[in-house]
Amino acid sequence: MNVLEVNSTDLDGRIFNGFDLQCALNKRGINTRQIVYRKFSQNENVILEEYPQYVYERIQYEETLLAWNNLLTPWEYFMRQSEAYKKADIVHYHLIHHNMLSMINLPDIMNEKPTIWTIHDPWVVTGHCIYPLQCEKWKNGCQQCEHIQWEMPLKKDTAYLHWKIKERSYKKIDPDIVVSTNFMKSYIENSLLTEHFQHIHIIPFGLDEDYFFINKDIKKEKLGISNEKIVIGFRASDFPVKGCQYIYQMMEQLGEVNKKITYICLGDGTIPQHIREKYKIKQLGWEKRKEIIIEFYGICDIFLMPSLAESFGLMAIEAMAQRCSVVCFKNTVLEEITEAPEIGCAASYCDAKSLAEIVKRLIENVDEIKYRGEQGRNLVRRKYNFEQYVTAHKQLYQNVWERNMYEKL
Repeated sequence: MNVLEVNSTDLDGRIFNGFDLQCALNKRGINTRQIVYRKFSQNENVILEEYPQYVYERIQYEETLLAWNNLLTPWEYFMRQSEAYKKADIVHYHLIHHNMLSMINLPDIMNEKPTIWTIHDPWVVTGHCIYPLQCEKWKNGCQQCEHIQWEMPLKKDTAYLHWKIKERSYKKIDPDIVVSTNFMKSYIENSLLTEHFQHIHIIPFGLDEDYFFINKDIKKEKLGISNEKIVIGFRASDFPVKGCQYIYQMMEQLGEVNKKITYICLGDGTIPQHIREKYKIKQLGWEKRKEIIIEFYGICDIFLMPSLAESFGLMAIEAMAQRCSVVCFKNTVLEEITEAPEIGCAASYCDAKSLAEIVKRLIENVDEIKYRGEQGRNLVRRKYNFEQYVTAHKQLYQNVWERNMYEKL
């Protein structure tokens, strides 16, 4: 059985996009390749199928002019000419909305070979948005879109056009769908676009054993942080959906409690100068190196993730693996991921005061931080284990392959 993982790139988001999966499957004897149009690794099983630059630039220009997105994209033509694609028994698509596959041509692509499609975010069921937040227009056509200037911005509102094109294309396909949470599964089941999909599989993402080595005291000392301080970590981002504005508001509301706290963050988002200086925030910048990321979580006692929307929330399980108590917002997938309120803590949605109340309670009850941290670590080992993630995909590939062989008889 030959498997082909398809994504725009290999190393960015490697846990999500098929790179780590193909590495693990090859070690288990399943011949797996990955095809991308941006390659950063030296892995011999990753195939680079580049866009001709003039084609890429022309498509970008035309789609921007027309306020279209993923409609003219011709990359699948180059992909389908590759030997890896021709030899593949199963094709597994990951993120396809970064100038990869044309929604117009999707039936031709996905009906050519047995197909698995991992749906990473709600873009699949909307006319434009990756994160619809509290908007429910995706359920009936995305007319009068309120978010056209968000990720992948459009010059004018063509969300309904995109929704109708997806409707026409999806009616002609029925791939095996993989989602990582019940939260994402509910999008697929409640959308008029995808409610007919018959094969939906929940396979949570998983972490390898590297994420579980901990010695918090030694790691705090390395940054000159007193063991008496409670370290609160977060990701600094300028994207409003990540919710950093609520963290900064929370700091102001905590008052004297801040004397017991040291704040550190990953990410290159802009922290307001008065907030950075007043609370002496240690900003480590954006990191891709796994060992540095693990060390960051290892320093933290509490990890704040007040995202207004996530499709999974990898940082939450990375933090829990390092015994961090995770605080998020209700009504997001993070509530499911962290199993709040039993393990994670969930504040009222978009409510800095509620966030501050939870953090204050944790600061005043160190035993609760330790208890939730230990329970979170156990949860990750039990539910978000990389070996389980690989085994589930191996079984899925086998089932899809056997079903296809049976249908050919």
